[in-house]
Amino acid sequence: IYWLEATSLFVWFFFIHAPPVLIKEHALQRPILSFHLCGALGISLACVHNSLLTPSLFDGQARPFHVYVGRVGMLAGVISFCFGAYVAWFQQEDLGFASAITIGGLLQLNAQRLGYAAILRYYNLKKELENVPGGSDESRRLQKDKNAALKEHITQMLVVFIFGCLIPATIRVIQQFKYQLIAAVLAIFGLRMALGAYVATMTKGLQANSEALLE
Repeated sequence: IYWLEATSLFVWFFFIHAPPVLIKEHALQRPILSFHLCGALGISLACVHNSLLTPSLFDGQARPFHVYVGRVGMLAGVISFCFGAYVAWFQQEDLGFASAITIGGLLQLNAQRLGYAAILRYYNLKKELENVPGGSDESRRLQKDKNAALKEHITQMLVVFIFGCLIPATIRVIQQFKYQLIAAVLAIFGLRMALGAYVATMTKGLQANSEALLE
């Protein structure tokens, strides 16, 4: 249900709300902005795809799709930030907006960095685990660390999805309300709660496995 709600907001923003606005303002005639939009769409689609098509799906057959789409999404996120920052600072005059959107973009890049580092750590621990006798204290420690690394990867990628990709759509929703500050606080709180519940759902099996290792 969390995936469906997040994807619905993404679809509304990119394919229903945005096109008429972009056409009206002739936005697609601006190359830098167009590159930003392509990058933003790319990482958002990657998040939608990878949060649904996890590596364990279809007995592991979904793993190559998850990996390669994720790599494309990582590159798209960097492209989106670089061209978006240029637009914010050099093609419009609202410095408050430029500052806020740049901070948001940097937080998104940091979540991407942490998520990528976590999955690399996961694979390294997996290789180490193959050379350790099963049932030993070292094996249990490595398994626990491996689960923690995978949980960190899932958490950071969901941060990119919920906060990095959906904040622009959420801002447009907030703008429809009279008391926008109150709406913004409630929206951020709602997104934070949704993120926590989404992470708990996606990592429930890992938590149970880690607890079993400690018994």
